[in-house]
Amino acid sequence: MKSPINIPASVRQRLLNQSRRDRRRTELPEEIEAFTESFIDEKQVQWTAFRRRLQQDNVPTSFSDVTTSIDRFLSPVIEALSSGKPCPTNWTAPGPWS
Repeated sequence: MKSPINIPASVRQRLLNQSRRDRRRTELPEEIEAFTESFIDEKQVQWTAFRRRLQQDNVPTSFSDVTTSIDRFLSPVIEALSSGKPCPTNWTAPGPWS
């Protein structure tokens, strides 16, 4: 069974502070560049070099695998912030660390 992720109240408050975002006129982009195919393709060579320097067999070879995992982890928060719904305070982290 996967263990839930607990978001500290201070982090939750920063994520939910709509007035701060309004003052700064900060909006979430419809598409996050780091999750686009062009960005992933562009950074694969750098990821490969970084992975080689780490000398860790458990690190994914594909940068796409990394960004997909991050996207899946962040998506509940991003969706809540984009839709104006309450941000989840607990959710299950996908991936091998759960």
